[in-house]
Amino acid sequence: MDKQITWEYKRMSVTDEVLREQEKLLGIRLPDDFREVFIENHGAGPVPECYYASNGNGRNFGFLLALDKDEDGEVEFTDANSPYMKREHNMPNEVVIFSIDPAGNFLCFDYDQLNDGYPSIIFWDHEVEGGAVKKICNTFTELLQMLHEVGDEES
Repeated sequence: MDKQITWEYKRMSVTDEVLREQEKLLGIRLPDDFREVFIENHGAGPVPECYYASNGNGRNFGFLLALDKDEDGEVEFTDANSPYMKREHNMPNEVVIFSIDPAGNFLCFDYDQLNDGYPSIIFWDHEVEGGAVKKICNTFTELLQMLHEVGDEES
């Protein structure tokens, strides 16, 4: 059963070519399930927006990083995955940030943990030195299926 998700505050759609340029800069290929959602909804946040981590703690998805340039000419997705940011958070190159939650933590793809060719989804706590990393699920589709409204019990 597919979960109904609405994306709020999305930006103008970007082309597949723009996304391929970002992938080339990062030296990765983003998962197809993510690409399909991201091209139409970059910069947006999902509703419902909450999910449960493996320890049972509720978390907020936050919003997808944006691919268009901001007023300073910077691209949020590129900046978040820059060598500077990776050093700042002691993050390995195999980790690619795709979402930032309201507390400033990251949802990331971990290309060091592949499942049938797909990178795992991890939570990166930015307040812990070196990042406290917790695996959330195996694919972006699984993450979307985990989303629920605030206060809904884990299913």
